[in-house]
Amino acid sequence: MGNQTGKFRRQDRGRILILGLDAAGKSSILCYFKPGERINVEAVEVSAENVMMWIVGTRDRSRPLWKYIYPNIQALVLVVDSVDKEKIMEARDFLHSFLIVDDLNDVPMAIALNKRDFPDCMTREEMVEKLDLGKIQEQRPCETFLTTTKPTSDVDTENDKFLEWITRETGKSQNESPKNKKDKV
Repeated sequence: MGNQTGKFRRQDRGRILILGLDAAGKSSILCYFKPGERINVEAVEVSAENVMMWIVGTRDRSRPLWKYIYPNIQALVLVVDSVDKEKIMEARDFLHSFLIVDDLNDVPMAIALNKRDFPDCMTREEMVEKLDLGKIQEQRPCETFLTTTKPTSDVDTENDKFLEWITRETGKSQNESPKNKKDKV
């Protein structure tokens, strides 16, 4: 038999990992971009760019397995529930835990401040302060976006900006990969 690997090779596309505490809205965000789908891995097309987005369970027992997918990640999306004030410090610790992972150095991080359609949600400023996002922004490209699956005119534009930013940043990280850096020297 001939070499069959060509049939099974994936298209080269951005790989984006969506993470967050339980019930933060990770699946809802993915389904916003692919309506009607209920799966935790989706190819999403943005501005003629193809990105693969997938959600990994955040329960403690699955966390040791994450190290196997980190080397292939071009961007992280961390979803934070803007209504759950009791878990905001846990969310902060969760976000900051990615700063010490060597395989994720310089990986862009989008912070989705989710569930903005609820009247008792925290403001962007309040969440940026409580999550200590300035520390993350010192170490890597990081941007915050107001997201919801029930958009208003204000929030809907941030959902679009969120995916555009990720696509732009994953393009930069692919152009600055170690292989490309060696070629420039």
